[in-house]
Amino acid sequence: MNRQLHAYTAQLGREWERLRYHRPSLGRARSWSAEVGEGPLAKILDGLDDLQQLIDATNVRRGVDPTVADAILVQLIERARDDELAGRIVIQRILGGLISQAMRHRSQHDDVDPAEIIVAAAWIALRRYDTTRRSHHVAESLISDARYQAFQRPLRRLAATEQVVPIDRMELRAAAPPATAIERLADVVRTARLHGVPDDDLQLIRDLLRSESSSVIAAERGVTTRTIRNHRERAVSHIRAAVLAA
Repeated sequence: MNRQLHAYTAQLGREWERLRYHRPSLGRARSWSAEVGEGPLAKILDGLDDLQQLIDATNVRRGVDPTVADAILVQLIERARDDELAGRIVIQRILGGLISQAMRHRSQHDDVDPAEIIVAAAWIALRRYDTTRRSHHVAESLISDARYQAFQRPLRRLAATEQVVPIDRMELRAAAPPATAIERLADVVRTARLHGVPDDDLQLIRDLLRSESSSVIAAERGVTTRTIRNHRERAVSHIRAAVLAA
């Protein structure tokens, strides 16, 4: 594993260790029991004191029934449409598979860590996942979707749109006027929104551009500047993945 990839996975690991015992997050997860109805997820939520219990309950390598694991993941994915915490739990569940795929695409010449790309792509795949039609092999399917979104789709789109232009015709093309920074930013935000980047991420970027100070936004939202920085990094990763996949 190269240094860049190791640094990102270590960051995700530290984030998870803080999150799994975070009292407000545990309280929020327990509150889901009133809405998920009966089933394996509800049983876990009743006595939840560590978010890792949800990961372990979906890990077939630990002897969990695959049907039970899929049922829990389906419910978490459905919760993730309205609750980012549920999405973060699912991402943690498939993180090992995502990193394994990222390692296959790493290069010493990359400007962007492939782990960041595939994790951001996994958030997009999660938002788009059809739990009605794809209720089996859920973890594997999400990893496959993220891999395609992150690495295969951009290459296929590039191959499909490439055109060979004779060199004697290139100089006849009229140069388009350069886009302004605002126009380029608008294009990026538009592309990100069309490719499933959460509205919260896009709004944070807009707010940061408006104030040009993370401390101001932190005060407005009643959180720490560190929280804003962490959310900004996640938002940028999501947007980067969406633009690469466009």
